[in-house]
Amino acid sequence: MKDFTESLLETVRETGVYFDLVSQEGNILFKSLEDNDEKLIKFPVAFKYSVIYVILPKKYEILTSLLKYTLESKFKDMNTRKEEILYSILSGDIVSPDEVLCNFPFLKHGALLFLIKIRENKEEALAILNELYGEEDVFSTIYKGNIIILGKFEDETEDETANSIRDSLVTNLYSNCKISYCGRVFNEKEILNNYEKSKRAMYIGECFGIKEEIYSYNSLIFEDIILEVKDEKKKEILEYFTFGLNKFDGDMINTIDKFIKCDLNISETSKALYIHRNTLIYRLDKIYKETGYDLRKFKDASVFITAFLLWKGEKNKDNRL
Repeated sequence: MKDFTESLLETVRETGVYFDLVSQEGNILFKSLEDNDEKLIKFPVAFKYSVIYVILPKKYEILTSLLKYTLESKFKDMNTRKEEILYSILSGDIVSPDEVLCNFPFLKHGALLFLIKIRENKEEALAILNELYGEEDVFSTIYKGNIIILGKFEDETEDETANSIRDSLVTNLYSNCKISYCGRVFNEKEILNNYEKSKRAMYIGECFGIKEEIYSYNSLIFEDIILEVKDEKKKEILEYFTFGLNKFDGDMINTIDKFIKCDLNISETSKALYIHRNTLIYRLDKIYKETGYDLRKFKDASVFITAFLLWKGEKNKDNRL
């Protein structure tokens, strides 16, 4: 299957009509027109779940309907085949590696896969992503109720890209969304593996109510291990800790969250919470008094964090998208 640019160049050769494609924001997606003083016209065509504009010389105005039909047919065929291949990969079906690379050539240099969970406006969200990443090296679609986006994203780290995606969706849709990912992929097997781990990361993040709502599987391995604790042991741990943990108010719970996030560093945690060091020490003493575990000691902290995450998991059962 030809890529986006090659397919458009083929259209230029077939029709003899030179044109440009621009996004709704005016970004050039494809250019074949020469810069001159010729009068131009503009008309919209459907592209994935969005709209882009064709700019061509006014002398070809009579051909707009034909060009519109030709382009929309090409876009539909291109997207349909790419979706079929990606769906097959994510379903665990055997797909030809050559065909995968033909449709997703950016995999040669490594790509990132993001799983995006949003309750409503999925089609609108996809249109926003297509507008945000309109180049040929990014592909997005809806699969099993979630959005999957696969692309190079060379200019940002994984976490930066995830934050950019989330900020764009939240700002434009005023709707909550959660994003998970798991490293770079180079072939169809890694796509499937990272998709499964991204699903797991989403589940883990929702279980433990991670506030940032951006979940990297590689940073949640400890939480994943905790989820594998046998039910009998979970019950035993919760029976011991729940009474003490239920006594803590929102400030205390936030203190525990921050202390864990800051790797049990008192100075960093007090800065993150905007409280005096002595106030933090007082709260840590209170945790020790109520639970019998001192978070400043490694073994105590390990057991307490395990119990705390299990407790949060129980509390967040009803707060998942």
